[in-house]
Amino acid sequence: LSSYEKAKEVLNKNGYAILREVLMEDNYLSNDDSFSVTKQNVAKKVAGSILIRSLTNEAGKSKHLVVYKDKTYDEFGNVIEEDKTQVEVMDPQKIQKILGKFGFSSWVKVRTMLHVFTNDTREVCLQEVENLGLFFEYEEDESHKGLETQEKIEVMKKEMLALNLRLDDDYFVKKLELIAEKNQESEIE
Repeated sequence: LSSYEKAKEVLNKNGYAILREVLMEDNYLSNDDSFSVTKQNVAKKVAGSILIRSLTNEAGKSKHLVVYKDKTYDEFGNVIEEDKTQVEVMDPQKIQKILGKFGFSSWVKVRTMLHVFTNDTREVCLQEVENLGLFFEYEEDESHKGLETQEKIEVMKKEMLALNLRLDDDYFVKKLELIAEKNQESEIE
């Protein structure tokens, strides 16, 4: 996607309206320092990570969560299923301090402005990821339940393409891989 304003205009033309905007700040912590993170092994690092997430709405009200994501990957390394376990916490700094006592330390932080749109039947999200750009997120909903994985992917692709947004060919964008790749490139320079 090129710009938020352009994408917003296309969504509006397709009957979508802004539902909410939220600043999401993710801090990934791991107690496995046995390897440095690269684009090729970031999924392994994520699998052993706990995420401290802060969500701040338009009114400035914040909510903090500790999250673990148990992901299922296909043979190409694409996430095809995700089971998320999360609990709300009052003080993310204290949680990080406690986890630090067990050897957990921060290995990446990601700031994302979420713009959630709805057409009353479906929600989609434009994500402005700091230092990466604009991403479109569309997750499965009730209408996709019961479909086989490949069929679900094809139906979702068709639904996304019907919006007439300019999208890249990679429907499984892995933002942490992009961050790791960017960090590797800056280490080389």
